[in-house]
Amino acid sequence: MSFSRRRFKTFLKIVIPILLVYIIYFLYLHFFAYPSDNVFSIRTAIKNHYNHHSIPSEVDYLVLGDSSGLYSINPTLLSPNSYSASALAETAYKSHQTLTSLSNTKIKKGILITQTFISSHYDEDIWKIHVPIGILNFEDVVLLHCGVSQENCNKYDLFKIGLKFVVTKLYLTGYSLQAATTSVKSFFEVKHINAKQDFIDNITNNHGHYASPISLVLKRYQFLGPFYKDFQDDLPAPPSADLYYFKKIIAHAKNLGLNVYYVITPMCTNFINSDNSKYNRSLNNIIYQIKDENFKIIDGRSFNAQLDVTEYVDFNHLNEKGAIKFSKYLSDLLTNSLPVNSPR
Repeated sequence: MSFSRRRFKTFLKIVIPILLVYIIYFLYLHFFAYPSDNVFSIRTAIKNHYNHHSIPSEVDYLVLGDSSGLYSINPTLLSPNSYSASALAETAYKSHQTLTSLSNTKIKKGILITQTFISSHYDEDIWKIHVPIGILNFEDVVLLHCGVSQENCNKYDLFKIGLKFVVTKLYLTGYSLQAATTSVKSFFEVKHINAKQDFIDNITNNHGHYASPISLVLKRYQFLGPFYKDFQDDLPAPPSADLYYFKKIIAHAKNLGLNVYYVITPMCTNFINSDNSKYNRSLNNIIYQIKDENFKIIDGRSFNAQLDVTEYVDFNHLNEKGAIKFSKYLSDLLTNSLPVNSPR
């Protein structure tokens, strides 16, 4: 046997076991961990399917936007025939996709939208959730990062995005490794096997809103770190494409003779001594520069004073009790045409 053949056989002995381990890892994530055992991907996939298949042909109010709307606005309290198409880590671009997919749905009274514009929605959440489970394809990612006409990217930028997309789809990122590790660990823990069906039942019964039974407790301060860190600093400028599609939602509503109500949901600032002045100022700079007669702002940040800590899930999401209280407040505003708040 020649020396080169011996080296090749040695090479195969090393590579084949590694390849087999990777194949098992890939199949485990693709067919089990992401669709059945990862809470973020499960809820995102379920809500995406709900938004495209369970909204009726006629609604009063339609709620769009990110998890602030999913958790904090109960559409059934706006009217019995209102629905929520909001979802975890939703960008304005994705909300616009959802709205256009509902072209056969008649919206009678208006559109509510929540959009926090936090940077993690455009980076971490894209690679952690939306790309691995197939909700965003390569064209979507390029649009969000490079602009509507790819004006923000050169060929090298496109190459890096393409490489990251391939690596993510092959589950070779730290996010996927963490999802696999968490899933394996869960085998040794007691967990509620009906969690997936519970989420489906919850959003179905609440017209797309997730009425969370969880209450925040102050000892979870450290756990809340990843949630409220984005709300303590200045917001970076949102991707130009996201602002473009945010304005397209407004234009779409205008063509239908509808108002768009941008809702800023309460944040649990007074219970954990969080300074959100930088975030508030930069959010105001984004939102209040949009001038359109059918674009209305409902600033619910001051409503925090009417909520107890037990009515929050975490720093910027309300639980079932808090959402009921805040949604009744929104209903009063919409029904009685009360004035919306000025910038804080």
